[in-house]
Amino acid sequence: MIFGKFAKVIDNKDEKKLGRVKLKVLPEFQDVADSYLDWSYPYTLEGGGSVGGGEHNVPEIGEMVKVVIKDKYWKKIEYMSGDYIEDAYPYKDFSSDVTSSTVPELGSQTYPQPKYIKQFKDGSYYFHNSETGESGQFNTNGSYIIFDKDGSIYNYSKKDIKLYNDNCKIEVKSSGDTTIETSGALTLKDSGSISLNGNANSLVTYSALNTQLSLFWTLLKAALTAGNAGPYPVTFSLMSTVSLDISTAETTKAKVGAV
Repeated sequence: MIFGKFAKVIDNKDEKKLGRVKLKVLPEFQDVADSYLDWSYPYTLEGGGSVGGGEHNVPEIGEMVKVVIKDKYWKKIEYMSGDYIEDAYPYKDFSSDVTSSTVPELGSQTYPQPKYIKQFKDGSYYFHNSETGESGQFNTNGSYIIFDKDGSIYNYSKKDIKLYNDNCKIEVKSSGDTTIETSGALTLKDSGSISLNGNANSLVTYSALNTQLSLFWTLLKAALTAGNAGPYPVTFSLMSTVSLDISTAETTKAKVGAV
């Protein structure tokens, strides 16, 4: 058994979907045609493998991996996914890409934290700080999801954000347009105040407005009747059928409680 050799991943499209790849051990296989290369299995599964456990982490085409050669004919070769290669160690890239300016909600990280970092070919990361509990995902375009040390969740997107299930959808566009669609009731509960596009104007409720207008109409009729009975009567005809109807002003889709 030979350890310590390096190989270049030539193919990872395993039809059996077993994590196998085709490898070109360098420099020994430099002149070997790709068609002669056998499929190689992973040497270990990170954290061990069992029914319902283990990790699927197939190396990318073109990636360099360490290998174990298990027979004298160099036909049975297994690769070490995630094995240490100094020039490819991800901590340096992570500490320069994920900073207080790109992820302001993330606290200062002191080596060796975050203890777990997984870097992908596209420049994205998964990470977890085992001391503070901070964890998250950082996308190469600058979007991220973070759990901070207090358990707060931050979801920042350079593009759109969509939250939905079968009955409700919340969509926040990168342009600022926000849409809430629901087949049920939309209820806002707050012990403070709610402002829509500012707070310069106030809303009125139908019931309170209707009560005050009806009272005004009653007082107006009484004043006109009293004026007609004075020393200088004013002749006019007051139609008893006149009334105030503000029902068309009542909102049917938006309701409020006590204000």
